[in-house]
Amino acid sequence: GRGGGLKERGNAAFKMRDYENAEKLFSQAILENHTEEAYFANRSAARIALGKFAGALQDAETCLDLSGGVNVKAWYRKGQALTGLQREVEAVSAYTAGLKLNPFSSQMQQALDTLTSPLLPATTDTPARCTQHDAAPLPLQQNFQDTLRPPLQQNAALSSTPATATPPRASPCRATTKGGGVGG
Repeated sequence: GRGGGLKERGNAAFKMRDYENAEKLFSQAILENHTEEAYFANRSAARIALGKFAGALQDAETCLDLSGGVNVKAWYRKGQALTGLQREVEAVSAYTAGLKLNPFSSQMQQALDTLTSPLLPATTDTPARCTQHDAAPLPLQQNFQDTLRPPLQQNAALSSTPATATPPRASPCRATTKGGGVGG
């Protein structure tokens, strides 16, 4: 199909760690066929390798738009790009969305584990985390598109639950809050 030869050359350049050439080839492939989601996922990978995280994020989101939110690789790229942009909370949501689609992705699970370990304390005992979203459903239960900018409070609930388990309907804050002063 259109752009296919360019994609293969881009993949070869990427494997040779010639990321600049890979980015150019994937860009040319996109110019020939801007509806092929793989071209955007691949260019996102090349841009991540080059440290061009904003462009990588844009490509990952375009890929997700084209795939209707079901391209697992694009969720991974989005997580990588957000991590590069130091938007860790959003990266956690991207990796979690990807793991919902493919619970067996060890790459995605490792990336998520790396982020959640230093990001959040082991306890969710802090009332400040629980004030606004005491009984709100987790964003992944609504719609993948809603996970772009989730509140920090809900990620506290995500971090204590394995990604393969069904997330709880309500925040665990209710059970751990001392003194009952939050949310009622």
